[in-house]
Amino acid sequence: MIPKSIYFLHLILISSLIELSFCQNQIQIIEDEKHHNTEEMFIILDRIHQQCSDITYIYDLPLKSVQSRPLRVIVFSDDPTNHELLEPEFKYIGNMHGNEVTGRELLLRLAEHLCQEYQNGNEQIVSLIQNTRIHLMPSMNPDGWETSVRYAWTETKSEQFEDTSMMLRESGTTNWLVGRSNANNVDLNRNFPNLDAFIHKYNHYAHHRNNHLDMETFLSLTSGYDCQNNSYQIETVAIAFWIMQNPFVLSANLHNGDLVANYPYDDSENHLQMYSSSSDDLLFQHLAESYSYSNERMKSQTNPCGSTAFADGITNGAAWYPICGGMQDFNYLASNCFELTLELGCRKFPPGKYLPSIWNEHKNSLINYMSQTHLGIKGVIKNEESNAIYGANIKVYQLLNNHWQYIDHDVTSNLEGDYYRLLVNGMYAVQVQSSGYETETQYIDVDNKPDQHNAQRLDFILKPESIERFNPNGFCPHDEDLQHHQCTCSLTHGYIQCSSLPEKCRTCYRYSTIFFDENVNILPSELFLDYNLFDYNSNKSFTIQFARLNNVSSNTFSKIDVGEDRTLSIKISQYASSIIPTRIFDGLVMQPKSKIDIEIFNVTSSLLTVEQYAFDGIKYNSASEFRFSILCLKDTLEFESNAGSILLPSYARIELYFSNFRQVLLNEHSFDHITQEHASKFSISFDRFQYATLKHSSFFDLHQLDQSQFYLAFSNFQSLTIEKSLFDIITQLKSSIIFSIYNITNDLCLPAETFSQIKQDMNSTFQFQISYAKNILFTTDAFTNISQRAQSKLSITITNSLDVFFTNQSLNYFHQEDRSLLDIWIKYGKNLIFADYAIQNIDILRSSTMRIGFQHSSGTLQMATNAFVNINEGQGGELLFQIMNSSDFYFRFNQSMTLERLEIVDRILTDNDLCRIIDIPAHIPIKILRDNPCSCSIFYLYRQLRHTLNPLVLKDLTPSCYVSLSLDEVEQKENKCLLNKQINNCHQMQGEVTIYIPDGICRQNSQQINKNRSNSSSSTSSIFILACFIIVLACIYILSREKRRIFIINIFNKYAFCHRHRRQKLPIFTADSYQQLTHINDNSLDDDVNQEQTSNKRMKIIVKYNAATEQTQPYLHTNRSDFISSNDINDQQNEDYTLQLNTNPLSDIENNQ
Repeated sequence: MIPKSIYFLHLILISSLIELSFCQNQIQIIEDEKHHNTEEMFIILDRIHQQCSDITYIYDLPLKSVQSRPLRVIVFSDDPTNHELLEPEFKYIGNMHGNEVTGRELLLRLAEHLCQEYQNGNEQIVSLIQNTRIHLMPSMNPDGWETSVRYAWTETKSEQFEDTSMMLRESGTTNWLVGRSNANNVDLNRNFPNLDAFIHKYNHYAHHRNNHLDMETFLSLTSGYDCQNNSYQIETVAIAFWIMQNPFVLSANLHNGDLVANYPYDDSENHLQMYSSSSDDLLFQHLAESYSYSNERMKSQTNPCGSTAFADGITNGAAWYPICGGMQDFNYLASNCFELTLELGCRKFPPGKYLPSIWNEHKNSLINYMSQTHLGIKGVIKNEESNAIYGANIKVYQLLNNHWQYIDHDVTSNLEGDYYRLLVNGMYAVQVQSSGYETETQYIDVDNKPDQHNAQRLDFILKPESIERFNPNGFCPHDEDLQHHQCTCSLTHGYIQCSSLPEKCRTCYRYSTIFFDENVNILPSELFLDYNLFDYNSNKSFTIQFARLNNVSSNTFSKIDVGEDRTLSIKISQYASSIIPTRIFDGLVMQPKSKIDIEIFNVTSSLLTVEQYAFDGIKYNSASEFRFSILCLKDTLEFESNAGSILLPSYARIELYFSNFRQVLLNEHSFDHITQEHASKFSISFDRFQYATLKHSSFFDLHQLDQSQFYLAFSNFQSLTIEKSLFDIITQLKSSIIFSIYNITNDLCLPAETFSQIKQDMNSTFQFQISYAKNILFTTDAFTNISQRAQSKLSITITNSLDVFFTNQSLNYFHQEDRSLLDIWIKYGKNLIFADYAIQNIDILRSSTMRIGFQHSSGTLQMATNAFVNINEGQGGELLFQIMNSSDFYFRFNQSMTLERLEIVDRILTDNDLCRIIDIPAHIPIKILRDNPCSCSIFYLYRQLRHTLNPLVLKDLTPSCYVSLSLDEVEQKENKCLLNKQINNCHQMQGEVTIYIPDGICRQNSQQINKNRSNSSSSTSSIFILACFIIVLACIYILSREKRRIFIINIFNKYAFCHRHRRQKLPIFTADSYQQLTHINDNSLDDDVNQEQTSNKRMKIIVKYNAATEQTQPYLHTNRSDFISSNDINDQQNEDYTLQLNTNPLSDIENNQ
């Protein structure tokens, strides 16, 4: 008989063998001192899943790494494949930086530990897994890990280790940079959207966004760039989608390089090293301490990694060092998830032999931190029909010192209506809001217990919103201020209507428009400070409309903050005040891409004064747009000095538009100190008025930077008086200024220093354009002290005008270099006259060009003998003339003048043209049409050139008939023309060539204008007086009878030359404060204008310049002219042109109409 003791021993032996076998199975999953490559890592995860298949689930993110390695996740839960109602979700992410590997190995060991301890019945682990859905991603950057190891192996001394596995076990790696980034060399922890910038901006708003900011920037994940100007990486996009598609509550990101628990924010408002607290700062400190307090070495900081010792082993991210585009802050601001960054040790890639001790050091911290997922409260939000409400907003207020303090970070409910809000101990008011439901508030005393695995439950049942709220004729619900002022609200039609002025409007953002009737006609300072105009979840535009304003205070529109991509419109039907007050917009903040549009439809006062600093104080941001317009003014508009000193940031835009008034006066320095940054635009337009007076230096000290544009336009008016120095001190860099005058009915004089002290650099453009004018006089020093460098362009373009006269020193002291262009172009005009010394002291250096064009004009191009004086052409500089489709011209040059080339490319020169060209110096090359017959004019032009020019160059310039002649035949033709005799005859006839410039506002310059006219004798004066007497008698006879009077008027209307310069009638505007204010068009255009526009569409000639070959090739084309821009931004009936900015004038193809 076998003793019982032996049975007992056998039982013990069998039990021991079973337990030993079970333990051996558990131990074999991970080798203690080994670093695992990506393939081995995946094998381990598979083995863990096989061992604990009932509580684990493995999945890959939809996108792989740059080198196509999976981003693999293992899930632990009692239902691992699904989100369970009221079960919060947690995640750990390791190896974000490829060479920081401790987190990768710890998460593999954590997965093994959870599996084993769950099977062992560890109560803490079982409870954690049954009440939490845990996601573990050991490696976010597997490519970086492989790169780091590969580099370390190549740097290892030969035969030091058998293989990489032994190398990693014994020494790890030591390089702190290689492998840190992904395969595209991008740091993934700087590659997330910079939501910190959004939250710091929103903190200044009265009604601001404080969560889920990814709605503003998510599209940039595929198309934009991060803070370091890198494109968003595939790993970043994958993780960002993962974060926002799953209801994560808590998370940690595992790194190496120090020993500390880091909490938000990682960046400060000004990107400075400073403490940057979130609204949940106390909560984040508690979460960080929950990790560090379970790790004695981290908490005590007895052996920190460097000189910095972190109190209690925790730190605020920006206080340590600020980073932009980190994943930690993205979690907090883009989702409901709270995340820390855990630095797990001093070495980034420690030797594998140290991994067991590192695991023991961090094991309890990792588990304790996961249990924090159950802090605070959770619950389900439903309606009265027990349907889950998705996307409800959960606001939390904490009772501190007997005051309820709003924790300015909301969370939202999930698809099944469940929500989770991490909170530290304390008394809270929890408020739930959802569109279409009444707001519900409950109170709870949060008392978190150690190792708790269920948060306190707080459910909500929301009631449908009251029917009163949707009553179009009801008083405004949920807004005591609007109710007190008996405003009427309609959510259906999106408006508020008030007969008195509320001090606050907390619910304005729920509507699109607020109307104030005639009873609201006085506006105090900072009126809209407490108006919440925008809902940063949806509402993107808001309109404020007044029926009538009698008085507006300074600072009325101050401190309004227009958020990014939001539009604020202010419409005023009648404006009875006599001023636009000083600093009316002071402190108005325009966030990036925001717009403000202010329209005043009718000004009833006789004088409207824009006071000093009226447009000062506006805080523009990148790509913001500010538009201010007055559409009808009774009489006079005046700008005081310093009405606007403006700093316009990159891509920002200002447009000032004024129309339908009698006169405008710009005082000295009305616009003073204007600075435009990259690609900004500033536009000022005056349209449909009678008189404009621009005093000394109306525009003073204008600075333009890269690709900025300044536009000044005067359109459809009678006269313009400019005092000295309209533009004074202009500095341009890769920018453009356009001064446009359109449809002026009187003569125009440009006085001394109209344009002075202009400095152009790097592809800058200054364009002065006049269209539809009468006579134009450039007086002495109209353009003076102008410097051009690096492909800059100054263009004077005059179209559809009468006579243009450049008097003595009109253009004086120009300096051009580095392929710049000075372009003077006259089209569809009459006479172009250059007096003696009209253009002098011009430096045309370094492949620069001065070009003068005379095209489609019916009068005479005439230059005095010394019209061009002291023209310095050096290092390839060129002075060019081009005459196209013009009937008459006279060239008079000083014989010592140098000219690179003169072109007459569409005008046949006959024998009768000889007198027009005799004063062209014989050394100047002339280009003529190829089919020009060999007239005496041709033989005169080339009489010396045929001896001095290279035959190939001469062949390119001369007509084909000339090329076919031998030298003997040319001499015979020249002798037959009797050139000397004809030249003498021409010189005797020159005194008879007279040009008449009508008097007008240029009367004081009449002597200069008529300088070329022959001296009148006393007999001529007598004849003139007698003729005037006869004309007076004839007028008396005609006007004495009505039929004769009407006949003469009809004749004048039919044949008057200036008839083509008239435009349409002025527009009329309607004003109704409760309707959309619109422009009533008058489409009755003058028939003659339409006929003229049709007739002007002729064949064009494109001239292509080639500085290397000195050749000019004509091409036929039918497009519009070059160097011209639209004359009026808002008037589509005006003639449109195309401005070609920032182009090389010597390599462009230019379209010359």
